[in-house]
Amino acid sequence: MKKKGVAHVVAVFVLCFLWGLGFLPVTASASNGAPGVWNPGKEIISLTLDVRSGDITDTFQDALNMARKDKSHAYEITVPAGTYKVSEGLHIFSNTKLNMEGVTIRFTAKEGNILVTGTSIINSLKDTSYSKVTGYGGYENIYINKGTWVANPKNGSSVMRFFHGRNIVLDGMTVDNCGGRHQVEVCALDGFYVKGCTFKNYSRKKSGSSKFEALQLDIPCADSVYKGVHEDGTMMRNVYVEGCTFSKVPRGVGTHTQLVGSYHENVYIRNNTFTNVAEEAIVALNYYNCEISGNRIENCGAGVLVQTMKKNSSTVYAFTEDVKYKKAKNFYSDLKTRVVNNTITVKYTKESDEVQGVKIYGRKLSKAEKGAKGKKIPARDYYAGGVVVSGNIIQTAGHGMHLMDAKKCVITNNQITGKGFNKKDPRVKQKKYDGIFLEKASTSNSISNNNIKSAVRNGIFVYEKSSVKDLSNNVIASSGKYGIGIGNKSKSTGAFTKNTINKSKSSGIFISESSTVKSIKENTITSSGGHGIGLWKKCKVTGAIEKNIITKSGDKGISLSTGCNVASIVNNKITTAKKNGIFIYNKSKAKKIKGNSIKGTKKPAIKK
Repeated sequence: MKKKGVAHVVAVFVLCFLWGLGFLPVTASASNGAPGVWNPGKEIISLTLDVRSGDITDTFQDALNMARKDKSHAYEITVPAGTYKVSEGLHIFSNTKLNMEGVTIRFTAKEGNILVTGTSIINSLKDTSYSKVTGYGGYENIYINKGTWVANPKNGSSVMRFFHGRNIVLDGMTVDNCGGRHQVEVCALDGFYVKGCTFKNYSRKKSGSSKFEALQLDIPCADSVYKGVHEDGTMMRNVYVEGCTFSKVPRGVGTHTQLVGSYHENVYIRNNTFTNVAEEAIVALNYYNCEISGNRIENCGAGVLVQTMKKNSSTVYAFTEDVKYKKAKNFYSDLKTRVVNNTITVKYTKESDEVQGVKIYGRKLSKAEKGAKGKKIPARDYYAGGVVVSGNIIQTAGHGMHLMDAKKCVITNNQITGKGFNKKDPRVKQKKYDGIFLEKASTSNSISNNNIKSAVRNGIFVYEKSSVKDLSNNVIASSGKYGIGIGNKSKSTGAFTKNTINKSKSSGIFISESSTVKSIKENTITSSGGHGIGLWKKCKVTGAIEKNIITKSGDKGISLSTGCNVASIVNNKITTAKKNGIFIYNKSKAKKIKGNSIKGTKKPAIKK
């Protein structure tokens, strides 16, 4: 009882103090909650700003400072509905909630952030400068509820910045316009929740290789990356971006800074809408245990990019500028990342690096390369492994999916349609877009049960020392070249089985350039412009070409050329091939040819 009485006296004193400063009446209550809600764990003092209109910078900051001074309470600050100006950056501290329903804040300053955690000044309150705050120990329990924050397009800074803290929540707010690199940028947070927010009307201001996410998850590793904060390399963890809208921005949500061996962990990007985003909607660079699901991506330059190494090593950090930084040594072979049940429509834009629905990108460094600040990035295979891409509906003016140095990934139950190809896109002119494209030693991947239509080049293309362990039950129609192609020393360790391929302009299945397939079984191939199944240039099928149904081939039903070898060609049904049913020539061999049904060919059914 004594402890309650003391707390009550303190609360009454604080209430009277606030009233005396011109704030409207306040109340106090206890609070306790779950992550993602305001959970200060201490008694709450509520107050409403006594404002009319005009510039409210001083009044607003005075209220924030009250929360800053009073370490015994949490503060819930309500701004009355209306439109107001803020002429200097506002500084917010721990255990503070802003209620901004019906409020529009117009930022008039030509530099600085409209809202930022902490302060860079050490003053009589003995605050720790935000350049000294480390880990997740800076600021906690901050909740921004609703409100429209309108940036000054002449201001070169990001609109909001939060860092080195815990349990930061942005709920239902809108950020409009931006003159800087990002609308909201954060780093070193454990528990960052963005729900029902809108990010809009931010045009890329600069050209070149710089990337401009509306919502950026960053790393405190260099002053040029995240200015003014302690650069200890603390990564983001427990991030939720849900039910948000990104419209007319350069990039949606993601990361473009990399610290070798360090990962953002437990990142969930779910049920958001991205419209008219110039580049990628989502960029997951070194994310571990990540879920990207239920998002609607519409008329964007690219969809989802999952990445474990950047294309240019000069932008990768091998260290931080804090001398106490302990270099991370985590290199996850399994990213535990899921890209599932998204609806994606992508189009050509001049800003996008590559038009694609989903891209999984790793890169092997055969020798050490210079990274940022001239420090070496160690030689190793920085491959992207263990990504599941499933249940997505993709309409693409480029690749449906593109894998580069991606290993042990699962691509299943996706619908991919090529549509809206732009003649200004050089890759369209060169016919270099596929439904699903694997290259750069993308190995041990599974591709099954996908439906692929109208790819510019191939429905599925496995290339450049890549491999699949399962390629089955895919339905592929109207490809510009092959239904399924495998080439340049690639291989399949499992069977090509039960795929349905219709109207490929060239061969239905084509194996080339010293590639190896275990077997080709039970596929249905109809109306190919070239061969039904073709092998060329020292390729092997170590098992059988067996029980395939091949109808209306524009060339041969099955063709082996230039030193190819097959264990057996048995029990296939070949109907109406324009030339031969089975054609083996130019030093190629099939050890056994037996039980094939061949009808309607204009040249000999079998020719060796």
